[in-house]
Amino acid sequence: VLLGALVLAMLVRTFLFQAFYIPSPSMEPTL
Repeated sequence: VLLGALVLAMLVRTFLFQAFYIPSPSMEPTL
């Protein structure tokens, strides 16, 4: 359960970072 929560938190952080810092079209996600 703890591991799942950590992964979920990381996904939420990534989503928030993408929302605040919109990457340029030339910069594609590495995932």
